[in-house]
Amino acid sequence: FDAFLDGYRAELVASDFRSGCPIVAVAIESREDDPGLREAAAAAFERWTALLAANFTAAGVEPGRAGELALMTVAAVEGALVLCRAQRDAAALDVVHRQLRAQLEAELAPPRPLEHP
Repeated sequence: FDAFLDGYRAELVASDFRSGCPIVAVAIESREDDPGLREAAAAAFERWTALLAANFTAAGVEPGRAGELALMTVAAVEGALVLCRAQRDAAALDVVHRQLRAQLEAELAPPRPLEHP
């Protein structure tokens, strides 16, 4: 997870914020008369989400919750990349990285015993 986001950040900065996710561009720019492009973009996002969900499940997150976290991760990272390109600043990706990392750590933390009054 960290290596993935660190790599995205490095590529974004090295390209002077011109790099991003080509799948987002296809999803946004695909025309209604060519549904194949939109379907290909949707399939790519679905594959990424499924891969993340499988990794989260393998790490100990309940499968249904892992799917939700995976979808949130893909959506948050893709949105952050769009913001970074528009703002020419990596701050949005840094915030998303920290917040997602905190959420994942909380999901993977062992349950705390209930305290008795």
